[in-house]
Amino acid sequence: MKKYLHLYLLLFLPLLYTSQSISASKLLDYINIQNSETITKELKQLGFQTRVDNSEGYPIYRFAKETSRGIEKIEVGKNTELFMITYRPEYTAYEILRNKILTSDFQYAYSYKSTKYYENSTMRIGADNTNGIISVFKQLK
Repeated sequence: MKKYLHLYLLLFLPLLYTSQSISASKLLDYINIQNSETITKELKQLGFQTRVDNSEGYPIYRFAKETSRGIEKIEVGKNTELFMITYRPEYTAYEILRNKILTSDFQYAYSYKSTKYYENSTMRIGADNTNGIISVFKQLK
């Protein structure tokens, strides 16, 4: 019995500290499908609350979810040129996401405030190590 308890703790305890609602592959799926309705539906199923902000002249869908590790925040929007997603997970999850998303085909482009931007031929990714925010931008289809 002690053996099973130890195995259980080894398998599931790390999930409490590193799990996040959105995986790196799901974040990239969202940026590729560029469908706010589909993204909203999936995020609501994951327990996110949403509101729409039109103050920028185009709708920005803001999502938030309170977890035992803090509040996860996601913003999804598109203007006349770009589809964009910003995601602020728990900081440990941020580091994992950043390392999975910034593959070797991304090159450092520039910095603005505390965010470093990387680009490849199809998208731009911003990594804000200070605040733990990942931003992904892609041209509209």
